[in-house]
Amino acid sequence: MFDKLLKDKTWMALPVAAAVLLAGGIVYKASAAKPKTVDLSQTEDLFSQPIKPNPLTDDPNEVMVKVNGEPITRGEIQKVANVMVQQHLMRMKQQMPNMPAPTAQQMNDMQQGAFEQGKNVLIDQKLFDAALETSGITVSEEEVNEQIEAAKTSLSQQGKTLEEALEADELTLDKLKDEIKKSIKTQKFLKQVTDKAPEVTEAEAQEIYNKNSSVYQNEDNVEASHILIGYEPLEQEVWKTLNAELVAERKMPPVQTPLTEEQMTQCKESMAAKKKEAEDLRMQIINGTITFEDAAASNSACSSKMRGGSLGVFGKGQMVPEFEVASYIQEVGEIGEPVETMFGQHIIKVTKRPATFTFDEVKEEIIQRLSMQKKQQAIPEFLESLREKATIEDTTAAKPAAE
Repeated sequence: MFDKLLKDKTWMALPVAAAVLLAGGIVYKASAAKPKTVDLSQTEDLFSQPIKPNPLTDDPNEVMVKVNGEPITRGEIQKVANVMVQQHLMRMKQQMPNMPAPTAQQMNDMQQGAFEQGKNVLIDQKLFDAALETSGITVSEEEVNEQIEAAKTSLSQQGKTLEEALEADELTLDKLKDEIKKSIKTQKFLKQVTDKAPEVTEAEAQEIYNKNSSVYQNEDNVEASHILIGYEPLEQEVWKTLNAELVAERKMPPVQTPLTEEQMTQCKESMAAKKKEAEDLRMQIINGTITFEDAAASNSACSSKMRGGSLGVFGKGQMVPEFEVASYIQEVGEIGEPVETMFGQHIIKVTKRPATFTFDEVKEEIIQRLSMQKKQQAIPEFLESLREKATIEDTTAAKPAAE
């Protein structure tokens, strides 16, 4: 109960591995062993049988690595590795539902690769925690209490109390406060690290602009926004059924879920209702009842809603044909009639065509993007600098996995 809430909160204590991954990924030493490539396409059904015990598991209390004298045990590494393997398998299952299960050899290779990655994650965690401890960063009680109050508000909206959530997750209030305090401290420290990233110069931005002239100066480019009244998965299957020739011509995945006559009828009705919804919303925008941007933020099923529906700049062949055609024939500034694609009903607004840009027009955008990249890179570079100064005794190379 409370665990889910904590995971959804930015103030929850994050392992440095997670924080680094969010910021651009961990950079390991070049000497670290590379996991073997695993071909999961030549195997049996993924979950046809339970995953076999990991062959790396011997004594979980055996010290495998020491970081400045601090031990990391086999069990600690294996715990991280197991999570990595399970997450990888779940992602594969979601992407390819009919994917066969890994063979014993493939599973062994996957586990060994995850073991190596898990070891590096924990090494970085040890180094980061030590640096955090000596950083001198402080967190006030007021900062912690603000997060506690935010948790209470969030829980109350779910009909729960903080006390109930703590009890369900077997946490004490003091333990929660410690976790929040460490999370805030971690965020402050990471900000200190990223703030030291070099500033982006105008010359660097100009170089990016020159190298990407096909993006910024292409006469075929269009800048547009849209509002998507989205179709549900079953409605998308109906669209495929009704547009079978297009599906075959475009080599799209065929219908995955055979639909009953009743389902077809219900979906057609809901799809017609969504077309009407899009038409009504378009008229509200044209009449000035609501702005396009506000309509997108309130109604669109696309993540572009966070940007007022803006899709940025795109060229020919980057959008599905129905959307592309409308983008090229609509007048700039026009709120076009709803266009149907497999994804739903789109209300499109072309903001610039051709979408060519001078350097001055896009300079700030390029600088912001480069600045973000430098800040992301600052974290793995910082971790690598900690490794270079640390004493790391790694015994795993001398202790191969048990057969």
